[in-house]
Amino acid sequence: MKRKLILLLSSILGVILAFNLILLIIMAASKSSFTVSKITLESLSDSRQYDGTALVCEDVKITSGNLYDGDYIKAEYDGSQTVVGESRNLFEAKIYNKSGMDVTNEYDISYVYGSLKVDKREITVKLIDEEIEYDAKEAFLDQYEISEGSLVNNDHIEIETSEGLTTIGSKRITFTAHVLDTEGNDVSNNYNITSVDGTITRTAVNLTVKSSGAEKTYDGTELICEDYEITEGALMEGDEINITYGSSISEVGTVNNEFNLTITNTSEDGVITDVTSNYIITKQYGVLAIDPIELLFISGDHAKTYDGVTLSVSADDISFLGELPSFAQVAIEPTKEIINVGSVSNEFNVYVLKIDENGDFVLDEEGNKVDISSNFAIKKQYGVLTVNKVDLSIQTGSLEKTYDGISANPTTYELLNHDALVAGHTLNVTPATSKVDVGVYDNLMNISVLTNEGKNVTFNYNLLITYGKLIINPITLSIQTGSATKNYDGTPLTCDDFYLISGDLISGHYMEFIANSSITDLGNVRNYGKVVIYDSLGAKVNSDNYNIEYTYGTLRIIKEKEILYLQPEDIYVKYDGSYTTYKPENVIGFEEYAEQGYRIEAEFSGEQIGVGTSISSISSYTIYNKDNVDVTDKFYVELYTGIISVYEFEVKVTTASKEKVYDGTPLTASEESDINITIVGVDNPDYVKVQYIVTGTQTYAGTSKNRIVIKSISVYSTQTEVYNEININNVRISYEFGNLTVTRKEITLTTASKTFEYDESISYYSDANVSGSDYEWLIINGYSIQVVEFTLLSAKGIAENVLVLKIYDSLDNDVTLSFVIKYEYGTIKVV
Repeated sequence: MKRKLILLLSSILGVILAFNLILLIIMAASKSSFTVSKITLESLSDSRQYDGTALVCEDVKITSGNLYDGDYIKAEYDGSQTVVGESRNLFEAKIYNKSGMDVTNEYDISYVYGSLKVDKREITVKLIDEEIEYDAKEAFLDQYEISEGSLVNNDHIEIETSEGLTTIGSKRITFTAHVLDTEGNDVSNNYNITSVDGTITRTAVNLTVKSSGAEKTYDGTELICEDYEITEGALMEGDEINITYGSSISEVGTVNNEFNLTITNTSEDGVITDVTSNYIITKQYGVLAIDPIELLFISGDHAKTYDGVTLSVSADDISFLGELPSFAQVAIEPTKEIINVGSVSNEFNVYVLKIDENGDFVLDEEGNKVDISSNFAIKKQYGVLTVNKVDLSIQTGSLEKTYDGISANPTTYELLNHDALVAGHTLNVTPATSKVDVGVYDNLMNISVLTNEGKNVTFNYNLLITYGKLIINPITLSIQTGSATKNYDGTPLTCDDFYLISGDLISGHYMEFIANSSITDLGNVRNYGKVVIYDSLGAKVNSDNYNIEYTYGTLRIIKEKEILYLQPEDIYVKYDGSYTTYKPENVIGFEEYAEQGYRIEAEFSGEQIGVGTSISSISSYTIYNKDNVDVTDKFYVELYTGIISVYEFEVKVTTASKEKVYDGTPLTASEESDINITIVGVDNPDYVKVQYIVTGTQTYAGTSKNRIVIKSISVYSTQTEVYNEININNVRISYEFGNLTVTRKEITLTTASKTFEYDESISYYSDANVSGSDYEWLIINGYSIQVVEFTLLSAKGIAENVLVLKIYDSLDNDVTLSFVIKYEYGTIKVV
């Protein structure tokens, strides 16, 4: 089919002026008289690689001559090239003027044809390598790939290969490739085919062969097994295994059932060929096992008390369980013995020896008995050999003394059962207790048992030691603390004086009194304190080494200034619905001096507005005598706060008075009748609930108030029907407390009588023996008596055994003032 292309060539003459246009018209009119114009037309050339489509080129050029102005060329092409090869690019041309008229006859046209060329398509065909397991057949390569380039128009490739491979190994395979179109035509000429050979490899067959195993109990005979199985892979048709075994076992243990094999093939004509190399053979071995004969040997328990002689057993003491074959005999050898205290396993060695049918031992080449013990599972059950300790009873000595600052280390002891000590053994005893300070100590000693050679064998004995006692008693000292008195000056009073009444310090010791009592205000207190004792180096001596009994002096401060206790007046006002401000105006506590013409000017702080309670105080004051002189400095004044209370209602508390004789227990308000509470200022007092706690108590002889403290006040609400707790500061609480009185208990005590023979170098006094009808009461309650004063006689004569006693309760409180003590004195007589 021809393709047409109209090529329009035109020339542009530039700017045409009117004059030139007229000239052009004249030239056109006279063209018919011109000569034919010669031109040469040439079609262009083109080339490409084969792709299955037609190659055309529809371009033309004028290689010589020119067209008249306005003329153009139309060309029809007749050239194309599809398959590999080369042809001319043929065409025919006509020339038209700008009006579309055919003016071809005005030109002498010469044609030059270009070329159309299709080159072969480059492709590379490669055989695909393949590895094939040996199967006794010839193997070929039939798979390929186009590794470079490509086919067109659904073309396909067919290959022709060289011969294949039958044996194990590798072979290079050559081939010829042909390209066919869809209709089966060979179009290989359109391609430049590069062939890449492939390799075929025949691999050996994987074959796993396993020998069988076998097991039996040892009987002295050989164990073999010649069975096998193929556990992986298979033999090729016509092939067979030839197997030989090389393993056996006759003693207890295990071995692999090893073997060797070859594979052969027998042809139809009887030719045997070794084809073992066609297989990759994996060998797996079964196990040949001979199990031991089980025997259990048992040794017994044996025990004795330590006697220095070895404890052991013989082979006859050992028994066994199990079946012993007729060709074996047992030999037993005990291996353990014990002499010292302790326990060891009753161990032994066992040997099984081979005997012949006559019962004689079988000997090896060197003349030794053949030991076949390894063919037996010998289990041993050991008893115990025990040597127990000997009991030795030992009593260490005792020692008692009074503290003297010197170390005490008792050394006496006694062996209570001599016969228990093994002959040739002796006790080695060294003191282990060395004490200086007061106390009761076990008299410890280091005790060991030695042989004649000096070897320590204590571990063979159980030392039953009863420890004596080392008792160091304290030195008793009687100390009197000093007394002091001064006028009140607002500073504390103390006194460090003390006196040693009886007892002595040991040489080099000295005392220091540390007072812990003081008094600042008017009154008196006991001068309590503590004596500390030091040694010659200034170190504190253990306080337990001295038993110190104290008699305490008194610290007194007497009056010099007048004392005033002042506070603002207490204000109690029932709330009237207004917010009036209440402040104190008067001082309480100055009344006695006001009657004498004294006056006081004071300023107050504190106020209360509305319901509630506030505290008021005296912020400053000045005191004047009746002559209007400022005498404030002549008074010692203690200031207290007052109360300003605007209350909703009043609670009046009254407590009863109670009395009993001192018995060491507290006296309190213990019954409801002891307390009376009255509500004032409300319409229904039953709607007010008061909770309180009892705080008043009196234990010792004396009198105190039967006090209680209001804890909370609640008012019943008729709307919610519950009690609501109110602020206790909004209620006026007044107390009228009764007294709790404990009277002194009367007791009668009798002192001892004693007669002494005169010795001018000493003074005499009775010991503090006290008895009497009431003394048992003190003992029952755990009370104690301390003598603080006694009667001394330093010459011949007679006197009452007068004692001044202090009584202390079970908590060591001085309760002497809670008793009225009547004495019945004995006598001290010196003749």
